[in-house]
Amino acid sequence: MARLRLWLVSIMLFGWAVALHAQLSDAQKVAVLVSDHFDVEVNVTYKIASNYQAKLDVYHPNKPPARLRW
Repeated sequence: MARLRLWLVSIMLFGWAVALHAQLSDAQKVAVLVSDHFDVEVNVTYKIASNYQAKLDVYHPNKPPARLRW
C-alpha cells in the first residue's frame, strides 16, 4: 500500500511540474504575439553623440495593411 501511495504521489508531482512549466508569463505571451505579426530589427542606432549610441528597436508588420475602401 505504501508503494502505491508513493507511486501516486510521484505521478501527481510530475503532472504538476509539467503543467506549471507549460504556463507562459505575460512577457512571453507578448513576445509570441509580436513575433507572429511583426519583423523586429533590434538595436538600430539612430544617433551618436559624445561617444553614446542612441538605439531603438524597429517593428515592421509582416503583412501589408489592408486597403482602405472609401
